[in-house]
Amino acid sequence: MVAVSRFPGFQLLPGGSPEAVIQDNAVIARVGFDWAHVTSVQTGDWAELTVDVFGDAAAMGVAQDIVMWMRTADADLHDGYEVYWSIGPTVNGVAVHGRNIPSGIYNFPSASITPGLHTFTAEINASGSMEVSIDNQLVLTHPLGSLPSPNRTGLGFWTNGNPSVRITSFTAGQPVPPPPTERKLEVKCTPSTQTRGEPVTCTAELSTHEVWTPVSMTSRASNGTETIANFHSEPDGKTITSTGKAVFSSTVTVRGSFFPPDSDLPIDLLATGAFVVTPRGGFASPEYPPGPPTLGILRDNGRPPILGRAIRPTLDLRSEAQPPLSLQQVTEGPNSGTTYLLSVPALEPPAFLFNQALSGHGGWYQDQDGIDRGQTTGFQGLRYCVGSDITGSLRDNVIRHESALPPEKSHHSIWVTTVLPLQATRNVLEGAFFRTGSEVRIRQEQSNLWDAYTFGASTIYQTPWDQEDLGPDQEKAQIRIGCAFDNRPGD
Repeated sequence: MVAVSRFPGFQLLPGGSPEAVIQDNAVIARVGFDWAHVTSVQTGDWAELTVDVFGDAAAMGVAQDIVMWMRTADADLHDGYEVYWSIGPTVNGVAVHGRNIPSGIYNFPSASITPGLHTFTAEINASGSMEVSIDNQLVLTHPLGSLPSPNRTGLGFWTNGNPSVRITSFTAGQPVPPPPTERKLEVKCTPSTQTRGEPVTCTAELSTHEVWTPVSMTSRASNGTETIANFHSEPDGKTITSTGKAVFSSTVTVRGSFFPPDSDLPIDLLATGAFVVTPRGGFASPEYPPGPPTLGILRDNGRPPILGRAIRPTLDLRSEAQPPLSLQQVTEGPNSGTTYLLSVPALEPPAFLFNQALSGHGGWYQDQDGIDRGQTTGFQGLRYCVGSDITGSLRDNVIRHESALPPEKSHHSIWVTTVLPLQATRNVLEGAFFRTGSEVRIRQEQSNLWDAYTFGASTIYQTPWDQEDLGPDQEKAQIRIGCAFDNRPGD
């Protein structure tokens, strides 16, 4: 017999005199001692022993345990799993033990074991359970819970008398190398959806979190507009960041290079990210265009109230210079180098400013005095109007008519019909942007944008509207107020 100090692939655990011997090329435990060996390197999750049964354990009254430790550092329960094959006078079974799991046990129907060579196999499967087999027959599957990291494999032997079995061979699986880490550049923009004018941040880094060299960051809109974004590198050289106002839905492209540790040649890097920009509120208000119209004070519109005896109690539409568009230049972030509309002024509805004709000034209105000039009734036998009919009832009816919404053809209804389609133009302008250029160019772009917006509404501010009046509606007007206009010559 030769004391074991080294067993191929194993190291003897320290702790006193050797507790195992090699006899006839097999490992046998010394009587009354435990022993254990553990591999000197990390192994896989599979191990197998060849066990030679050369005596009748039941008849000899000898109890013996053959054990394998999986994912262990020092063949102890504190960090791995024990897989036992117990052979004795009254037992023939396997068991799995672990520090934080219940034990799993399987006993064969008979304690008797056929003499000869047997295989004892343990394997941690893909589901995280221990599978135990005897002679290639699976006899126990036991869940292990949360697995510790891969480690070494150990084996041991204990007996209370002269052993009737011995271990003749041991095989442990090779450690499974981790899959190679794919080195790739990753671009991420947060939030992925943002309201126009609110901040967005795009970052780029390697999946392996290594140092790399950024070259450029660009943003491309769906219409093909591409801008060069500014960014800054973090101190560790592993991440670049670009933060600024979101202007347009963008595909962000980052280019860079990386020098592998084992090469002098750089690897070109390319990756893209994206974010979506949604419209701001307030550009498409449901209450637009507003109503009813604003009624202004009476004033003289500079034209005579009478034109060839035609009745001229008409309104004037207010014409005002619209405020300039408010622009915002973006100097930081993935959309840096662009200018967008910060706000779009709404088209105000016209104010209804009646001329002095309805206040009773002018010769024709002074003729409306109800005086009998040899003719007691006028149109359709109606009495002739007096001044109060004109400044009261007629004025009220003009206001009612000109303030009406469709289907009546009033000035206000025509204005609403004309300006309503401009809401679509406002929605387009809400998302308008262009590359930031010189001040002259910005002013030109601003003028072009404003002209595009006001083109469809320009007619509602023109003086020809003032030529539309009650002339065609004289008969209706007289019937409505219940008196006849005094249009008799020579009055």
